[in-house]
Order: sequence, then C-alpha cells, then structure tokens
Amino acid sequence: MLYIHLADGTPIHAPDRSNTAVVTGTMSDEINMIPSLTFRMYPDNPAYNKIKNFKSWIYVENLIWGKEEFYGRAISIEEGMETNGEIYKEVVCEGYLGCMQDTIVTPIEWPDPPEGSTKTYMEVGAILKSVIDHHNETCGDGKEMIYGGAEYADAYVEQDQFTPYVSTWTCIADILENYGLYLHPTWNTTDDTMTLMFYDDDHFKHWYEGTITQIGKNLLSGSILKEQGEMCSRLWCYGAYTGSETLRSRVGIESVNDGKGYLIDEDIENTYGIINGIFIDNDEDTPATILADGKKEFARRNKTTMTINLSAVDLFYCEENDIPLRVSYFYDVGILDTEETIQLRLEAKSTQIEAPYQPSLTFSSATSGLK
Repeated sequence: MLYIHLADGTPIHAPDRSNTAVVTGTMSDEINMIPSLTFRMYPDNPAYNKIKNFKSWIYVENLIWGKEEFYGRAISIEEGMETNGEIYKEVVCEGYLGCMQDTIVTPIEWPDPPEGSTKTYMEVGAILKSVIDHHNETCGDGKEMIYGGAEYADAYVEQDQFTPYVSTWTCIADILENYGLYLHPTWNTTDDTMTLMFYDDDHFKHWYEGTITQIGKNLLSGSILKEQGEMCSRLWCYGAYTGSETLRSRVGIESVNDGKGYLIDEDIENTYGIINGIFIDNDEDTPATILADGKKEFARRNKTTMTINLSAVDLFYCEENDIPLRVSYFYDVGILDTEETIQLRLEAKSTQIEAPYQPSLTFSSATSGLK
C-alpha cells in the first residue's frame, strides 16, 4: 500500500484512510537517475487545487515495508478531460535530487601540478564534495545535500576534463558515467535531509539477504538478455604520440608491463585463441597511467552483461512481502527452473500506484569473461 500526501499532510492517495483520495500513476527509480512520480487526480481529491509547480513537496510512504520511498516536488501540471467528460489533472514530480538542477557549477580552485608535470589533477571525491558544497551555498533553504563520502579505487580528474557552467546535476551525472561510480542517496525522515554516497563496483556491497523471486511462486513474467562486449584476449595499449615529425610513434606500456606492449587474459586465449584489441589513451604520455587506464578498458571489453527484466513480480507471494526494494542494492534472484539463485544489482524499478505489490524490476550483473 502506498500513502501519498503533501508536506502539510493533505492526502493525495490514501485508499485505506479516505475513499476520495485515490489516484492512478507510476513511480519510477533508476540507478544514477532522478526518481520520478506521475499521477492523475480528479476534482474530488483533497489536494486537487493545492498542488503548485515547484512549490508543492510530495511524499510517498510505502506502507508495505514501512519506509518513505519518494520525496520530491511537482514540476508539471496538465489539465485535461477524458472521453466521458470527466476532468482531471496530470501531475509530474521529480525526486529531491532534481534540486541539483537549480544550481550552476562554477570553476573550482585546483592544486599546483605535480613536480615535473604541466597537468594538474584532483581526486574525484574532492571534486564531488566541492561541487555539492557550492550547491548548498547557492541553492536556498530546503534544497541542501549532505556529502557522505566516496569509496572507489584511485581516480583523478584532469583540470581540462572538468566542465564548469553546467547544472550541478549534469556535472555529477557526467562524473558518475565517466568514472564508473554509483550514487547512493539516503533520505533521513527525522530532519528531511538527503545524504549522498558514491561507490564503484568494488566498494558497493550492500545486499538484502532473502530471495526476491522464484519460478512458480511470484515471478509472473520476465526476460533475460546476455550481451558480450568487445572481447579480446590481448589488448595492446598506447598513449600519446612521441618522437620527431618524420618518425612518430606512440608511448607504450612495455617499460611497466614486463616488456609486453599488451595485456593478456589467458583464460580467454586458451578457450578462444588469440584475439587482439587496441586501446589508445590519446592524451596520456605516462606508461603507468596508460597501463592503469588499459586495465580498466580490458575489464570493460571482456564483460558478459546479463540484464534481467522482471516485468511482473508479485511481492505478496514473496518469502517476505515487506522486502525494501532499493535501487543499486544487491538481491538474491531466482530466475531459473531450479532452486538456484544469483545475486544481482537492482538497476531500476517501476511501480504502479494502484498495484504496489507488483512492480516491474530490472536487474543487471556482469562477469569478467565468457563462461
């Protein structure tokens, strides 16, 4: 059961409390995206004339597992009429993360370049904190974010790769995509604050101990898609051009890779033979950095990605029907006609307001190499 209400307590959807406060619509959440809520309401709804764009804050409490699942603001209200003559309002809301679209990132102060280098760098975590701090200084009351920290392998941003004069959300979304990070926002209901944590694949290990879906019980429909990347057994790694105009060559990794100019996956090579690939780190002239970037690219190319869409899951028949479904968490998912389960990350979920026990879920996992 979902209970939707305005910040002042006015009910929007409360079928167990008021038969006049009922709406239809969808609540969606996807990893590294701003959550959304869309609903249609009719004139007898207590909130019909109270919702205002960018002024009305809306809460969604999930009574199934006793947590607040959405907090955001209305950004669009469309008035319409159905074929039977009944008028309505279609309300579109964005989650609290959308507040970061209201502020602009300005240039930040960078440290001096390391000795012997003309380039200056900053850790990803330091940039994220600086950008969020600036948002808090300029956003006005009620839109602040708390920077909770970042856990990831060493990752640095070169000054030339940082783009100011975009919205705070655009800047953060670009960092998430470029450095393979996951944003994990947590809403604190006691003081209405949001804490932002950032993780990479190796550091985010949150999961729920319990099976979400099982064939013959609560998995009603779904599909599995397996996709192989640009598989190669050897990846030749090069950097920027060096040498004279008449004899130019690219910097290689031989000096830091036991004399080899390539990375190798012996399991793939033993199974499929030699498959060469090439990686060019165009602006990099340091072999150690080219090697580090090459290792990331090698891992990406040799991933088998399995995306699982569970388009109809009935949580009412789950082992525990109060499982908190949180995007980016890992869950045990039974998808085969056996007793086996696999642990997968919840990438996205979509919930019909009128059918909260039957969300549409998208899970994704990746393994290093073909099996």
